[in-house]
Amino acid sequence: MATDLLDLPTKRHSDADPFHIGTRLVNHRDAGGNIAGHHYEPLTEADYLHPQEEDWFVSSNRHAVALRTLANALTLTVRERPGRRAFAEHRIDWQRLGIEPHGPDAVVFDNMHAPYDDLSGTLPVGDFGAEIVALFEVTSASTRHIDFGDKFDEFLELGIPYFIVIDAAAPNGVPIVIGFRYVRGVYREMRRDSKLGVLVPPLKLWFRWDRDRLVVADEDGSDIPDFDELTTRAETEKARAETEKARAESEKARAETEKARADALALEVAELKARLNDQ
Repeated sequence: MATDLLDLPTKRHSDADPFHIGTRLVNHRDAGGNIAGHHYEPLTEADYLHPQEEDWFVSSNRHAVALRTLANALTLTVRERPGRRAFAEHRIDWQRLGIEPHGPDAVVFDNMHAPYDDLSGTLPVGDFGAEIVALFEVTSASTRHIDFGDKFDEFLELGIPYFIVIDAAAPNGVPIVIGFRYVRGVYREMRRDSKLGVLVPPLKLWFRWDRDRLVVADEDGSDIPDFDELTTRAETEKARAETEKARAESEKARAETEKARADALALEVAELKARLNDQ
């Protein structure tokens, strides 16, 4: 089926580099089960659609920065609601017959009240009774056709209520955020506000591409600081604290100097009085 809302690129990627999608580390074990060596295998489009744990995928800097912003915003938001949890680049086993695990860029679940081992590489959705809220993909040039093709179809089959695509690799060179909402067995493209972008109601978050970056805003339209902004704020606060510390130390030194001067003057006055009394 796939979406016909966008023009897909006619050329996907050169096959000159077999590792252009990503890499899988394959370990060799001896008779005792110990790792005796390893080799690397190139990932295929099928691997991108249904990855194994610890597969490594090639991504552009634009993709990486957008995903970092997305993960940061989702992580901050889910803290306000018990049982809601966000995952980034995590393997998701839907435990649905005929649907193999996916590795979405980001996904949010409700009803995650049971403890979850953060060292685990795969979330078994059914075992936790987790309820999908929204799923996000950031496109890359070599795999964009899968996001809008097989992934689109399988997410539709799963009935994922909100499928949000940060189309960082749009063919026309102008990144955009596109939202799809599950409505009676089909995906409908969501309305996009000219200023705020796409609103995901259950998350109360707006998503838009503004000039050269992904921006996430709260329900009122106030932008959530991204990683770079938080880093700048932290550095500014650190510089302010160091300035205040230096000022306090300077004030302390000045006070000590003034005290020493006052003590010396008091001593001089005392000596003068003593001489006057002697006379």
